[in-house]
Order: sequence, then structure tokens, then C-alpha cells
Amino acid sequence: MELRTVKLLLALGSFLFALLLIAFKYKKKNPQAVPFWISAKMLQAVGSFMLFLARGTSDSWAVLGNIALLLGCAYEAWTVLIISGQNIKREHHILTALALSPYAWQHRLWFPHINQALSS
Repeated sequence: MELRTVKLLLALGSFLFALLLIAFKYKKKNPQAVPFWISAKMLQAVGSFMLFLARGTSDSWAVLGNIALLLGCAYEAWTVLIISGQNIKREHHILTALALSPYAWQHRLWFPHINQALSS
């Protein structure tokens, strides 16, 4: 299976899972509030779709897709922490977003041999 197909299937799967979480949240008589889980899946879906649209690893779609995908993974980790009973401060959200943005932009400079292999 081609790598672009895998990226598209990841985007589709994350989006469908987010729709199922929305249905689960609002269709019950006793709605369940699981914070960040829907946002996490939507960010992962958008990030995977942006990576699907990217033509290379240093493309702006790839950089934005990496940021969205990493933020989605962070939100999903926060969801697991909240479900297990731990609190997440609001400052963690802002600091994580600010820290991931330059990382995703600079990854293409840190690993040039991987960037050349993926773009060919």
C-alpha cells in the first residue's frame, strides 16, 4: 500500500472516530463529557489530511500537518490523563502549542537525509 493512501486512511479513520465520539456525547440521556477527545481526533484527522496533501517534507502543508498531528496526540494524552483522574492546567495547552510549532518547522533541517528520501 502506498504511503499517501495510508495517510488518507488515517485522516478518514480519525474523522469517523470523531463523529462517533460526537454521537456518543449527544445521543445519550446522560451525556458523557470527555474533554479534548473530540478535539484530539479532529486535529489528528486534519493533520493526516494535510500530510496527504503535502508534496514533500518541507512543504507548508507538511509543516502544518505535523503541527496539527502532534497537537492531536498531545490532546489525546491529556484526555487519558483526565480520564485517569489527573488535572491538566490551561498553561500546558498554550505552552505545548508554542513548543511544537518551531519543532515541526525545524524537523526538515535536522533530518535532511530523511527529507531527501521521502521527497523522491
